[in-house]
This record gives sequence, C-alpha cells and structure tokens, in this order.
Amino acid sequence: MLRKGTATARALARIAGQCISMTKAVIPAKLLLRNLYRCIKQKSTWQDNLVIDKATERDLTWWWSALDHWNGRAFKSQCKEYVQMTTDASLEGWGSNLMIESGYQARGFWDLDMMGKSSNHREIMAVYLSLI
Repeated sequence: MLRKGTATARALARIAGQCISMTKAVIPAKLLLRNLYRCIKQKSTWQDNLVIDKATERDLTWWWSALDHWNGRAFKSQCKEYVQMTTDASLEGWGSNLMIESGYQARGFWDLDMMGKSSNHREIMAVYLSLI
C-alpha cells in the first residue's frame, strides 16, 4: 500500500480502526492518525482509491515501526507475592489461616443466632470475618 502510494478508502479506514483500538496502550495514537483521517475524508465512496500523501505515509510508517516499542507492559509492576487464605465454618464456630510468612490465623465462635443460619451463610460469614 505504501509502495503503491494509493489505497482504497475502505482499506485506510480499516487501518484507522485497528489503530484506534490501540489508543489505550499506545499513548500518542490519536495524534498520529490525524493525517490518515484527513486522507480518508477526501473519499466520495469507500471504493475510491486515495493518494497517500507524505504526511500520512510518515504516520503509517511510524505505526508500522513503533509498535514493537509499545509492548503492553503495565505501568505498575505486578505483585510478585501471592497469598492464600483458607476458611472453614462449623455449627459452633469458624476459623481461617492466611498462608504467608507470619502465618496469620483468626477464629471465633458463633452466637446462638448465627448457629441457626444455614451452612452456606456461616461459610460466607467466615470468609467475611477473616478478611476484616
């Protein structure tokens, strides 16, 4: 397309759409699409062959060569420490164990009202109490 110096309006619009889908990851994306949109705006129909001007060619070349540098790495480093928590609830009480170096444990006994609740309710409450 760049070698020919022309492309259909539909082909250029397809490229513009793909580039727009990357705007969250490629910060200067919208700035580097202005010339492409200017070129597309010259169309009468989507089948029209449009001449790719130097500014549009320069922007498309940037897109082609620069995407390798926008590798999608997160701005913040990802957490490297994983924590596992186990919980259990019985008719009389609940307990939890946090699997980290300090080995935090929590436990407690149910009051009469909670003893009358369903097993699922007590299990969820054990998770809640472990987290707070």
